[in-house]
Amino acid sequence: MKFNFLLHITSSGAYTALSLASLSLATNIVIINSKPDWQYFIFLFFATFLYYNFHKISWFGHPRMIKIKSIKYQWPAQYPGLLLLSLIIGFTGTMALITECIVTPLQLLFGIIAGTIALLYNQKIIGIHLRSIKGVKAFSIASVSIIAAVFIPAAKFPITEVNLLLIALYALAQFLFISALCIASDLRDIDEDKEDQIKTFPVAAGAAISKKIISILMGIHLLLLFIIYNLNFMDLHQLEGYLMVSMLTLLFIASLNPSKSYYYFILGVDGLILCQSISILISN
Repeated sequence: MKFNFLLHITSSGAYTALSLASLSLATNIVIINSKPDWQYFIFLFFATFLYYNFHKISWFGHPRMIKIKSIKYQWPAQYPGLLLLSLIIGFTGTMALITECIVTPLQLLFGIIAGTIALLYNQKIIGIHLRSIKGVKAFSIASVSIIAAVFIPAAKFPITEVNLLLIALYALAQFLFISALCIASDLRDIDEDKEDQIKTFPVAAGAAISKKIISILMGIHLLLLFIIYNLNFMDLHQLEGYLMVSMLTLLFIASLNPSKSYYYFILGVDGLILCQSISILISN
């Protein structure tokens, strides 16, 4: 059987883990004004990769793994050996670097918060299941992403060495950016979410209104970027990089509809996050 690289790199979560980890590189450059922390980048990649595959264990026995409606459900069902290998790689990489990357009590606290949100997102605990709450799914993912890629890297430094206003503005801007992309991803999963009774924005309000919500989030994201620039927290080249990706995001959103392929959504959404990080690396 021919090895489908695109299938495995996307369905295993490696591509998503790479995009999230890349956000941490921009954090060091923009709000900490230091060189990219490649060690934390690698750690965050492995941690995200581990989480992404760990929750797939619960998919075994799910009706869609039998009906084979979705590529993301096909992968663990058809390639359990690769799922196990992914879990081993993710766990090994995470454990090897965790003590080197999480070195302050505040980083540990943020890690616990992110882990708790991630757990409540995928599992119903004490009656709480975040992804089942109307309109909360996208914001839950964005919250974990921003804690992992912004707050934890910033918490490595003494509070006297960081600008709290900059962190707050930057984190909010990136939260809105990730939230917009998560809602875009929900357009892909609209049929599955309806079946699972998950009330995402596309399920509750429809694709057209969801696109308007995304545009509003992106508009506020752009406004915050200009505020950060006008406060001299960001240079012109960095602003241009963020603006370029924001424009690409709006064009991507305009082209979306639920009939687009799985690869179109995942390559586009995670690709825009990667483009943002690469633009900041280039401008540095």
